[in-house]
Amino acid sequence: MMEHNLGCVTQIPLGEGRNFVVDGVEVAVFHTRKGVYATQAECPHRRGPLADGLLGGTTVVCPFHAWKFDLTTGQPLMGQCAIQTYPARLSEAGEVLLTFDSQGPLPCPIPQGEEIGAGQAAVGSAVGPARVA
Repeated sequence: MMEHNLGCVTQIPLGEGRNFVVDGVEVAVFHTRKGVYATQAECPHRRGPLADGLLGGTTVVCPFHAWKFDLTTGQPLMGQCAIQTYPARLSEAGEVLLTFDSQGPLPCPIPQGEEIGAGQAAVGSAVGPARVA
């Protein structure tokens, strides 16, 4: 495993995420009040951009279908698959240091064409209720 310096944390506004390419793998890095966290860049459900999701504490909500993940463990809080996490920390100089082992996204056993199951989440916006026609 190798530690990569991704630059100053100020390039990621507090409460947001940004994507970085490390050893050819896209990684989402999140800047929270509790520190920095790094995960695979895409949601395992429909490849939603996690860095564009809603961030609250150590939880990220995918902007496509509201799947939620714990940034500390990668475990799903709403959804059926976990996400890959990577150790990240801030240096004394405020730089994001990512320990990377070249593992890409975790596989998700749900076929890409299937929707999330009943009781998981309403398909729709992560910030509002879904509308059923």
